[in-house]
Amino acid sequence: MSSNCPYDIIEDNNGSFWLPYPLGVLKVSKNMLNDFAEGKIDKIECRIFDKFDGVPSEGLTPVARSIKTNNGNIWIPTLNGMLMVNPDKIAYNTKPPLTHIESLYADDVSIDIRKPIRIGSKIQHITFNYTAICLQATEKVLFKHRLVGYENSWTETNYNNKLATYTNLPPGDYTFMVMAANNDGIWDETGDRLSLYVEPIWYETTIFKIAAVLFVLLLAYLFFMMRVGQLKKRQKDLERIVEERTAKIAKQNQQLAELNATKDKFYGIIAHDLRGPFNAILGFSELLMTNLHDFSTNKIEQMLSNVNSAAKDTFNLLENLLEWVKSQTGRIEFEPQLFNLSDVINNVVSFSENMAQVKNITIKHNISSSFMVYADKNMVSTILRNLISNAIKFTNRNGNISIEEDQNPDVTVITVCDTGVGIDQETLQNLFKLSEKVSLSGTENERGTGLGLILCKEFVEQHNGKIWVESELGKGSRFKFTLPTHQSI
Repeated sequence: MSSNCPYDIIEDNNGSFWLPYPLGVLKVSKNMLNDFAEGKIDKIECRIFDKFDGVPSEGLTPVARSIKTNNGNIWIPTLNGMLMVNPDKIAYNTKPPLTHIESLYADDVSIDIRKPIRIGSKIQHITFNYTAICLQATEKVLFKHRLVGYENSWTETNYNNKLATYTNLPPGDYTFMVMAANNDGIWDETGDRLSLYVEPIWYETTIFKIAAVLFVLLLAYLFFMMRVGQLKKRQKDLERIVEERTAKIAKQNQQLAELNATKDKFYGIIAHDLRGPFNAILGFSELLMTNLHDFSTNKIEQMLSNVNSAAKDTFNLLENLLEWVKSQTGRIEFEPQLFNLSDVINNVVSFSENMAQVKNITIKHNISSSFMVYADKNMVSTILRNLISNAIKFTNRNGNISIEEDQNPDVTVITVCDTGVGIDQETLQNLFKLSEKVSLSGTENERGTGLGLILCKEFVEQHNGKIWVESELGKGSRFKFTLPTHQSI
């Protein structure tokens, strides 16, 4: 404590006290001392002159007293003579220094601060190096720094300690700020700053947390579905037992007929829009049940063919309806991939051959076995299945259906051609509009709702493609749609 005690105190003509002490000469305002004593202020600002200002601090001595001459100069004794101070000519440095962040190191590896900074989750410590440009008494420059987002207060350092180190920072966004003050305490209020982001460890990321929650929900869902499956199985077992007991009791034909009539009535209520196809199925099946031995083999085959046709129409309608509902509710995942189009066409043609053979219609295509497209395989299969099914419906017996392709650099045009009855212009305008459902009968009274074409349009548009039809009454139709040739969706 005694080494910092002043040797002397002397007042100048400007109302300031000068106090030589072991480290230099201290100047403080007399008014400020009075205000501090009266409690008007809580700190005293002073200026210290040391060796960096030309004061031989090591030569100051308490042996002799300081004096003030008539012209106001102050003479302070030193071991090597007298130090003269002219208070009126003391210059103050009013220009703040220019603060600059020089570099950033992460685990002793230099980071390019000219680019957006991302600190990896495995980094243990980071160090900022900074400096300041000051033309006077550089060694007396002071600094203060702060890492916004991590600390609330400023940390002050001197010119010999121009760095800041932080260890094990939590993940998040941070801004390092630093300011400098010159030898007279004038701060560079603008300072310099540097923003950075500390990445979280993989198990601390939002994606992992969401995935963990989804995994737990999936397990809960699977458990729930397993439980539901067990309950359904138990319910089916109970229903089977009830049906077996009912079958034993209901031995008479009248009871069986009443049961069938009840079922027919129930089906008629829940399938109002499917009444036609179901009536056909039920009608022909009842004729076969009651008059099986009275019909010839050809007659039986004809009836079975009619039943099969009605069942296929009903199945196709329900399948299209289900696909359309899924597409409207977003439950169909769009999964494009590069695949061989010829394989898909062969599968669809094979599926449709039985229906085509009934009318002796020939289906052919010229698609190369190496022809590739980039699309959703299941959606393309549904599009082709509907277009070929419609072509069969509206083509007369002994007609022809062909599938063609025209490949361009970006898209491929697929065409389904038929030699059918064609479509008039008014019907063409409303063919793909959901608000204007078009229901036409085929050449042999096959029924259709137009829902298949609407489904085709939505699937094609999911591929950023388009679908259209060229048709002339009596000459047939050409349904065309586009698919990407390569990955562009």
